[in-house]
This record gives sequence, structure tokens and C-alpha cells, in this order.
Amino acid sequence: MESLIIQLIGAGVGTLGFAMLYNVRGKKLFWATFGGFLGWAFYDFLHLFTDSNYLSCFGAAMLLHIYAEWMARRQKTPATVFFVAAAIPLIPGGPLYRMMSAAMEQEWKEFVDQGVSALLYALGIAGGILCAAALMSLFRQTAVYHSTAEKLAEIGTKKEDKSHSP
Repeated sequence: MESLIIQLIGAGVGTLGFAMLYNVRGKKLFWATFGGFLGWAFYDFLHLFTDSNYLSCFGAAMLLHIYAEWMARRQKTPATVFFVAAAIPLIPGGPLYRMMSAAMEQEWKEFVDQGVSALLYALGIAGGILCAAALMSLFRQTAVYHSTAEKLAEIGTKKEDKSHSP
């Protein structure tokens, strides 16, 4: 449990640092930091159901994208402001470091193994973003379709009422 608390604090502080680096200010700084905390908490939560770091990364990236879109509408700011800083804890720093270290030591098998691991993390993040963006787009289209259909139905009933009145 202590390890989880330390991880969550680390994710929040890391996100805060990058949000400040990207000049996020005010309430947006808090919400971007909370996004990093939330993303890492969800990543750890998914580990209860799967041993795959890559699937956990996929799910956390999906959640972060949805969170960033939601916060963008609430704060009237581009979603990128929230997503970029909040996704920092998901970046596979360990495999990237070990890959570059293996390259410097000319251990090519280790280099490839760590490179593939880093690539799978990146694919998990990209796949999560892609799936969440597709779901959000579908949701928006459905909402627009239903609101348009309701408006057209209202207009149609008003015209029918006018044509039937004496």
C-alpha cells in the first residue's frame, strides 16, 4: 500500500512539473495534475485484472483522453493542455533508458528487447487515445443526430398543428 501511495504522489508531482514546464496555470494546472494522478491510479487499478503493462497503459490512455476531452469542455481550453501533462507518467522511461544503455554497451539483443517493450507501451498509449477519440466522436455524432432529430420533430409537429387549425 505504501508503494501505491508513493507511486501516486510521484505521478502527481511529475505531472505537476511537466504542466508547469508547458506553462499551464491556475485551475488548469490543478486539473492537469489531477489527470496524471488519475491516470496512474487507473493504470494500477487495471493491474488487479491483468498482468499486462501494455493493456493497463491502453486503458489508462483511454481514460486520460476522455478525461482531457471532458476537462477541455469544462475549462474552455484545448484537450491537449490536460492530456499531454497527464500522460507523462505513462511514458515508458525504464525501457527507453535500458534500450539506450544497451545500445551504448553494444548489447544488441537487450537493445532490441527493450526497444520492443518501449514500442508496445507506445502502441498501448496510441491505441488508447485512438479508441477513446473514436468513442468520443461517435458519442458526439449520436448526440448531434438525436438533438437534430428532436428539433426536426418539433418543427414537424408545429407545422402540422398550424395546417390543422381553422
